[in-house]
Amino acid sequence: MSSTDDPLPPKWQKLYSNSQKRSYWYHAESKASQWHPPSAQDAADPHLARANALEKAKLEQQQQRQQQQQQRQQQQSTTTKKRPRDEGSSSSSSSSSSSSSQKPKITPQAKVAAKVAVIVPFRDLHIEQNRKSHLKRFAPHLVTFLSSKSSSSSLSSDQYKYKLFIIEQSNDSRKFNRGKLLNVGYVEAKKQGERRGAL
Repeated sequence: MSSTDDPLPPKWQKLYSNSQKRSYWYHAESKASQWHPPSAQDAADPHLARANALEKAKLEQQQQRQQQQQQRQQQQSTTTKKRPRDEGSSSSSSSSSSSSSQKPKITPQAKVAAKVAVIVPFRDLHIEQNRKSHLKRFAPHLVTFLSSKSSSSSLSSDQYKYKLFIIEQSNDSRKFNRGKLLNVGYVEAKKQGERRGAL
């Protein structure tokens, strides 16, 4: 193989790759390119040199893929390995399971946070849909449901506060805008007192 200082064979050029930050050699007629200076065999048959360079690049890509696949398999095997449990870990897990079965204590801060505004977008235009009858059944059912939640928890009725907002869109010949009605309901809920949560 010739050195980088030797004169180049005919029609060979020494160029520089900006992406790889290194020099390479190129034969314009056969479009052969390689990272090493052209040898006497490359100069005698540039087409063969191009074929050899392509084959070498293909082998290097295959080797890189195999190495990456091996690294992924090693990472997966290390993450799936289970560490043996000692007595301390078993006791701690049993204690954590017993503590999780106990009902968590509700702090005063959590009790204050139990304020909910339920916002319901509504419009009754079409007789066949009969939305008013749906609303008459929905509102009492929701009140019963929320009341049962407050009684089943450790919060009193004063600590667990909720309010139902029915936001109705008028017959303005526009499409039903559920998002805008939710925004209006949220603003109205904020006016009547800070709500920790909105549904």
